[in-house]
Amino acid sequence: MKRLIFLLLLIPCVVFAQNIRWAKDGSSYFKNEGGEIYKYTLPANTKTTFLAKADLTPSGQSKSLSVRSFSISEDGTQVLIYTNSRKVWRLDSEGDYWVLNLSTKALRQVGKNHPASSLRFACG
Repeated sequence: MKRLIFLLLLIPCVVFAQNIRWAKDGSSYFKNEGGEIYKYTLPANTKTTFLAKADLTPSGQSKSLSVRSFSISEDGTQVLIYTNSRKVWRLDSEGDYWVLNLSTKALRQVGKNHPASSLRFACG
């Protein structure tokens, strides 16, 4: 019974932690909430919009990308976005990747000529 209680307490922590990306400087983190990505600056935990739905909407489309995960480049100029994921065996390991240039707000799909949800394991 103790193991079951421990697992039930641990599961929400693991799920919650997967939705956070720490900033390179360690004094802030990014969180995907409601279709937008917010930046929380510590120690006050001040919330600012990092990527709005408009930033995540490809040119010519009306719907923004549903971000499954993301990573920010080492120099902080681009964001690699993983979306439209599908399961292979037990894990969501295939999907579509997009690169957002933060200075120009240009959004470009990686592997555009490949079938939807067919790319695996891109790194930012």
